Amino acid sequence: MATLTEALSARLSTREHPSGNTDTHAHASEAGKCARAVWYRIQQTPASHPHPLTTLLSFTIGSHLHLALQAALVDLYPDTQLEVAWQQGRVSGHADALYAGPHGHQIVAEIKTAGPFAWKYMTSPKREHVLQASVNALVLEALSIHIIYLNIAAKSGEDPIREFLLPMDRVAALEEFNRLARVAEAPELVDPEFEGRFVHPDFDKFPCGWCSWRGRCAESDE
Repeated sequence: MATLTEALSARLSTREHPSGNTDTHAHASEAGKCARAVWYRIQQTPASHPHPLTTLLSFTIGSHLHLALQAALVDLYPDTQLEVAWQQGRVSGHADALYAGPHGHQIVAEIKTAGPFAWKYMTSPKREHVLQASVNALVLEALSIHIIYLNIAAKSGEDPIREFLLPMDRVAALEEFNRLARVAEAPELVDPEFEGRFVHPDFDKFPCGWCSWRGRCAESDE
């Protein structure tokens, strides 16, 4: 008989991520990520290392906080559109929020949760989050991106939110959009697009140690 921990893990693992995980498009949320991991997900390759329960719990908590922060954005900017979806060819995405800034131009908001370690050393938004927001902004014709981090372990008296408002980098966004399209369209894992990734020899260090397909990736190099 399964334990309660095993039952909870099974239930949470079947919940689809807001970005979707069963289609054959590359997602804007995969911007900046390893091409192999994106390709394995698109090909619906079974994961060699499914997410542990602790990670699934973080995803679940983050999803609920995500909804609350979206509602708060609507309170501040009543014209805010939420979950603005789009698709162009084999690339798709959705903006967490799209609203008009003080000067009338459109702003794409991207909401992320952060744990204590990431929060402690955060001085700027992560590159992949900037790319994700920028790809969304490129397609939705927004001029700025608003990246919002929420500390899920904030202590009493601390401000749990950090915000970064940046101009959209059109050149970087277009380059990443095209990379994602190439990954989505690649028929095999032998394309040069999949070379030059980060790989630790033992596949136990960041970022490979956190990848659900690290075992498949190791096998492909044998």
